[in-house]
Amino acid sequence: MDNKEVFARYRGRIIGILAAILFSLLYFFVGLSVAITVFIFLFVGYILGKWFDGDIDVAGYVNALFQRRR
Repeated sequence: MDNKEVFARYRGRIIGILAAILFSLLYFFVGLSVAITVFIFLFVGYILGKWFDGDIDVAGYVNALFQRRR
């Protein structure tokens, strides 16, 4: 698998993580708790990237959350 195939397959995750790193660096220079902020932004960026790639079914999770249990 070459780099173009990898980027095409994981484009959303890669862009999400890069965006999270950028935002976390901004918060780092402002002076917030660095470790927690970086973790949160990386996690959110990864999840958003997976969602853009179509690997996460948000509607399914919401339906399961509010589905009536028997």
